[in-house]
Amino acid sequence: MRLFFLKATSFLSLLCLISFDLCNAQEGKLDFSEVKYSIGSWPVESYGNYRAVVEVQNKTNACFVRLPWRRRDVDPHKKQIIVVDARTNQVVKNVFCPEINREYGDVIFQPGTVPGRYYIYYMSYSIGHSYFPNTTYLTTEDLADPAWKASLQDDYMNGLDKGQLIEFQSADSFYRVDPMEVIATAGETARLLARYKEADYLLFPEKREFPIAMKYDLPLRWVKKGPSDIITGEAQPGEYFTFQIGMYALKDVENIKLEFASAQLSKDAFTCFNKGGGDWMGKVFEKKLSVNTGEVQPLWCGVQIPDNFNGPLVATLVLKPSGMKKRKIKINILVAGDRLTDGGSSDIHKMARLNWLNSTIGLDDETFGIYPPIVIKDNQVQTLGHKVVFDASGLPGQITSSYDDMSTLTDGPERKLLSAPVKFVAVKENKEVAFTYGPNKVMDRATGAVTQATQGTSESLDLECRSKSEVDGYMNYTITVTAKEDGNFDDMRLEIPYRKEIAEYMIGMGRKGGTRPKNWSWKWDVERSNSVFWLGTVGAGLQCRLKGQTDTWEIFNFKDTGIPEDWYNQGKGGCNMQEKDDSFYVQIFSGSRKMKKRDQLTFRFGLSMTPVRPLDNDHWQWRYWHSDKNLDQMDSINASGANIINIHHANGLNPYINYPFVATDTLTPYVAKAHQNEKRVKLYYTVRELSVRAPETFALRSLGDEIYRTGEGFRLADRFTLPTETGGVTGESWLCEHLINDYLPAWHHYFSEGHWDASIAQSGLSRWHNYYLEGLDWLVREVGIDGIYLDGLGYDREIMKRVRKVMDRARPGCLIDFHCGNHFHPQYGMNNISNFFMEHFPFINSLWLGEGFDYNEPPDYWLIELAGIPYGLFSETLGNHNPFRAMVYGMSERIYGNSNPSEIWKLWDDFGIQEAKMLGYWSQRCPVKTGETDVKATAYVKDDKTLIAIGNWGGDKLITLDIDWDAIGLDKNKAILKAPDIKGIQIEQIYNLDKPIPIESGKGCLLVINE
Repeated sequence: MRLFFLKATSFLSLLCLISFDLCNAQEGKLDFSEVKYSIGSWPVESYGNYRAVVEVQNKTNACFVRLPWRRRDVDPHKKQIIVVDARTNQVVKNVFCPEINREYGDVIFQPGTVPGRYYIYYMSYSIGHSYFPNTTYLTTEDLADPAWKASLQDDYMNGLDKGQLIEFQSADSFYRVDPMEVIATAGETARLLARYKEADYLLFPEKREFPIAMKYDLPLRWVKKGPSDIITGEAQPGEYFTFQIGMYALKDVENIKLEFASAQLSKDAFTCFNKGGGDWMGKVFEKKLSVNTGEVQPLWCGVQIPDNFNGPLVATLVLKPSGMKKRKIKINILVAGDRLTDGGSSDIHKMARLNWLNSTIGLDDETFGIYPPIVIKDNQVQTLGHKVVFDASGLPGQITSSYDDMSTLTDGPERKLLSAPVKFVAVKENKEVAFTYGPNKVMDRATGAVTQATQGTSESLDLECRSKSEVDGYMNYTITVTAKEDGNFDDMRLEIPYRKEIAEYMIGMGRKGGTRPKNWSWKWDVERSNSVFWLGTVGAGLQCRLKGQTDTWEIFNFKDTGIPEDWYNQGKGGCNMQEKDDSFYVQIFSGSRKMKKRDQLTFRFGLSMTPVRPLDNDHWQWRYWHSDKNLDQMDSINASGANIINIHHANGLNPYINYPFVATDTLTPYVAKAHQNEKRVKLYYTVRELSVRAPETFALRSLGDEIYRTGEGFRLADRFTLPTETGGVTGESWLCEHLINDYLPAWHHYFSEGHWDASIAQSGLSRWHNYYLEGLDWLVREVGIDGIYLDGLGYDREIMKRVRKVMDRARPGCLIDFHCGNHFHPQYGMNNISNFFMEHFPFINSLWLGEGFDYNEPPDYWLIELAGIPYGLFSETLGNHNPFRAMVYGMSERIYGNSNPSEIWKLWDDFGIQEAKMLGYWSQRCPVKTGETDVKATAYVKDDKTLIAIGNWGGDKLITLDIDWDAIGLDKNKAILKAPDIKGIQIEQIYNLDKPIPIESGKGCLLVINE
């Protein structure tokens, strides 16, 4: 309603002014001469971000001042005016405002200090909790003495002494409104439009230094200059030169097309970002661009200047709206100076980085990292540790794993995952439709992927099965069925028959991770995007993710994208799992339906074989320190034993979330210093929300809903939007005053009074991911970071793949670690983190799963939900403070908050754990057993000694260790069993091998056996 009111009233008022020529009469009473804008300093939490500075020279009972503030907020008459005596800092009580509107405010007040200066604050607000800030403007309140008000003359403009307006001030340069958010008055705008009565629209070329911010008002700057058909600028050779054209629609403008021409440049040198580009998958797209009457639409454009060009560059740009006269814009750019090797990207204010929106960096099907090229031969695909034999249908007939039960790569023997081939089944009249299949054809191949297609046919249906097998063991399937005749079908389903001994554990589809049940059922729910499950054991498993027809990335629910309709089938679809003989059958059904001839259905799903990679033994050398606000910590980091520094946002090195580029002058020397101290530095940098401190904010908003989300609520980090708890939360005041509408507030950080990092939520997948990837490449190459710390993930597998390639190609050895809280909650979609993000795991080095996880859950939960080992990754705990249970899974904490695993790291180094062979309790080869089902032991075996980690998930226990002495290579008669002293964790103690060892409830011990 607020948006509509602004749009309707502003444009209708212009029409009235034009029709009745009221503008001259109105403005004859106003003094809209030039006023100064500057920066001041004051407590914004008391008075807001803006004020007028007024001087009073004469002693008087009442002083009048007119403030031509030209505001863009819709309802200034509802906001409180506060007058403060600058000398005494006292609020003036006697204040009366006979007229307050968007163009000006008339203020009468009783001055106390004369001569004196007064501050008039006009957008004072209160704000809620810094975690969910909600800006509420103080409403009009009459505090004046009635007798004083009664003494005022009616003709206040002529009968009262007048104060002198000195200037308008903003509390901070970031909050400035001039020049692009200072509105033209209705009269000024009306007179401008009267000069262009025959025009359908007006064009206002604008420099990149002044991003167009207002949609429903013309800036005073434009009215003064008037429309133009010339763009001028200065650039350097090699620069990506950007500019704007503001279009103000006098009528509805439909389907704008642009044509660029230059005798000096090719057409490919020009881009209008509002008209399209290349999406996150490199697909070229064009946007239909239209502008409603009375609205301003910025057209952000870029021209690539050749490297060797100097002198005047001349071009033309023709705008051709549908059914309207075309307009020609002349572009004159003077090119001079040194060549820019980076196109100008190092200067964020050049806006050259907008060109990153259409980047294809890292977008290919080549292999990466540890993965050898994919091999296809004789209807088989072989990847690292896995082999798939395809059935006649193009679906897997058998999948084998050559990983052992510690997710270590071996030469064999292979383990079979399936008890029978995977099948797509169509049922008609209670009978399976019999398909005849043609050959499985290879459609495309590269070192990192193979695409195949199989055609099938039957009496009632045609079927196409397309698959893309990738180098890390992921398979993406699309099955399309086309009706050859009208008919009714009982079901169309996907069947995956796992071998029962392989399907030892389960996670997903609303099931908490752990030992799998004998049967399980699941149905689609718009509130839960948990249409993904994994079944398997350590060293062999298979995940299945159900997908819609287009790729989306929704972490919590399907509210924005909708449930994949062909699977869902109006609520009839779902999944049933059950044991039968030696198999564990999974049936993903869609239910009965009618099809007409030529109707098509599309069933998309992904299959991911696990482990996705062998466990990385370098895990034992990765010691993490998480930075806080104190930046000078190198001595403490050195003393701690940490060798990897994760720099979070909201500090001097990385102040603004997901936009680290504004602080690289500080960050770059810090990274260099860390490298001198043999430390790696990784940066918090992801996609999900973006700080409004990004200079591109208004340019990105000009793209509509392509980059940013809109809606009610508050999107907090990797959590859900909270419409119920937070209602129409606005976010910090800058959002209310400069964005106003069409944004969804996200993460906020309060630094100090008047200094916030406010962010707004981004769309699931967009061209911003291309920008993000180019930014990552720039950070690795120019700043020298050694990887990124992902707190949640705002993108899908395809982007994650590009992230890995970009970093590997910029600097081999970069690390990615992934942190997330627990989403297994109805409000978060009942998703399991290890399951939901499993398709990202081939590109990640380690996990850190923390907030919301219950470390008192049983051992099978730890193994499947927390440890990462079945999937090929080590993990770490957050705030667990139970090193015994953690070490059962090769985990420790990080230095963060109150957690400090330095003593555990010392144990690792003293023992030499990196040279040991880890054998977990779940492995048949584990040489140590406790005799108690709820007390688990993992052995780290070396030639001359063994470290035993014992964790107790039960009550107080007395355990007697059953040790396979041959397996650990020690003589029992010479062996010593010792609990080494670990400061703050356990005291030194020697145990008798033949006597029980007491284990306290919920704890454990770390023991070393040697001779």
